[in-house]
Amino acid sequence: MPVGDISGGPGGLLAASADALAVSWPFHAIHHSPKELDWLSTERFHPVNTYISYLLSLTVLILFFEDPFIFALCMPLRKAYGMFIHANVNISYGPFDFVLASPLFHHWHHAASEMADKNYCTFFSFLDWMFGTYYLPKDKKEPASVGLAQDDLANRFWPQMVYPFIKLARMKTR
Repeated sequence: MPVGDISGGPGGLLAASADALAVSWPFHAIHHSPKELDWLSTERFHPVNTYISYLLSLTVLILFFEDPFIFALCMPLRKAYGMFIHANVNISYGPFDFVLASPLFHHWHHAASEMADKNYCTFFSFLDWMFGTYYLPKDKKEPASVGLAQDDLANRFWPQMVYPFIKLARMKTR
């Protein structure tokens, strides 16, 4: 499960540079488009984002673990935990929120505010603290809203599929 933190953690581990992040964000934006989080939000990804994420995760597993059993164990556990932290539940681990990402902790990553640039880690939240991207309000309240401004992305398949390519084409022409 920590593979999510290694392959998609803070500080640009997923994207080694600002350019790479700019190129990958339009694909990942699909995941952040819903106006409500629930366990199915874990599955709302552009196929390009999914393939890159799996490739990075598998690369990390191959580099750090020899046993193929680890592959068979880590990927479904990572997926199940991802469903849990995206679920529409206000669950905090209390003082352990600082160690493990709770649903409440991760919901702030999806906030429709400047706090969306926080809480990148999906398992070990202390890594966000180390990289200066940790955020959890003291009152342990949920964000007022989640999602992106692009309303047409939320529930329409084809706009979600073409959006990243249109965005990248516009970036290239500037």
